[in-house]
Amino acid sequence: FDGFNWNLSPLPKGILVRSVFVSVDGRIYTGGFNEFGYFEPDSIGQLVYHSLLELLKPEDRNFDEIWRIHNTPDGLVFQSFNQLIILNISLK
Repeated sequence: FDGFNWNLSPLPKGILVRSVFVSVDGRIYTGGFNEFGYFEPDSIGQLVYHSLLELLKPEDRNFDEIWRIHNTPDGLVFQSFNQLIILNISLK
């Protein structure tokens, strides 16, 4: 939202966003059905989505809804109904 207009930034395949976490570096981490990743502004300020699904082995990619994202000392934890996915990054 720029004060006047909304710009929609969808996830792949029309997946609905179920959880959001905004980091101090400006990345917007999101989770949905069998999908998680982040939005980051490109060189002209438009949000671009970067999927993190490829970080998982194919047999671990059927995790259901990511319904909560936690910032912990061990990194970001994406919580689904079936598993926890820990992204080992340091956010302040």
